[in-house]
Amino acid sequence: MKFNEYQEKSKLTNQFVDIERSLTSSIWNLTETIGMLSRLFDEKGRHQNINEVEHNKKMAEKLGDILWYVSNAANCLDLELESVALDNIEKCNKRWGNKKSNLKLFDDGYPVDQQLPRKTSFRIDEDDRGKVRVSIDLKDGGSIQLGSRVTDNSFSDDGYRFHDVIHLSFMTILGWSPVMRSLLSRKRKDNPVIDEVEDGARAANLEEAVSAMIYEQASDLDYFTREKYVPFDLLKWIERITRSLEVSNATYELWNEAIITGYSLWRETYKNKGGIIDVDLNKRQIKYRAFKND
Repeated sequence: MKFNEYQEKSKLTNQFVDIERSLTSSIWNLTETIGMLSRLFDEKGRHQNINEVEHNKKMAEKLGDILWYVSNAANCLDLELESVALDNIEKCNKRWGNKKSNLKLFDDGYPVDQQLPRKTSFRIDEDDRGKVRVSIDLKDGGSIQLGSRVTDNSFSDDGYRFHDVIHLSFMTILGWSPVMRSLLSRKRKDNPVIDEVEDGARAANLEEAVSAMIYEQASDLDYFTREKYVPFDLLKWIERITRSLEVSNATYELWNEAIITGYSLWRETYKNKGGIIDVDLNKRQIKYRAFKND
């Protein structure tokens, strides 16, 4: 039986004419029945000699009741149960499905000097005033500083001055970072629209907003030290704020990987007051190295 077929048949056993009363009854009974299901489950844990076949029949009955109340609520809200189910599966796949396939590199096909560097190392160091700079070492022994030295811009030492590591993680795992593209002077000038929309100030500001919001959540979760998953509400917020940009195709799983990986590197960088970040966009790999002792 398909969901919509079940939904049509469930209408025949609805005892209410008034839609609001029917919806209210379904929601209340749904809550109560879930409680009954929970108690049945608890009962199995408390009684070792329980008849498992009979117990499972009771569980199945309650699950069926829950399905009826969900179906009736969908009827009252003029929703197709099949569409509700499909939307839920899509959401679950985006959040938990095995979708770690990488996005294409958005600047493929552009001249090399308009592409994010495919393989390079970034040096992050802190001076005696607590200011951090990001630079790239050159083959001749010199280096190029990217942007200005930064501090935490905070009353406390919270390590935000090292947050460019997060942008590097975005660049590597998502293949996206308007901030790093600007710092590296790799904007896609050959396409004026892309240059303005995807590589411009607005996109960079949105990325900074994403980074700041993630940081606020991270600070409440010990900077994801023990976390494997980013709060789902945060991922949905990121999805909304980036929906007009090329990175909108990134799955929740990719964002999760970029954030968790980024903060793993950030913690090492903060602990050691700097370090070297090696990135390989082709392999989507990013690693931390501590400075060698002189």
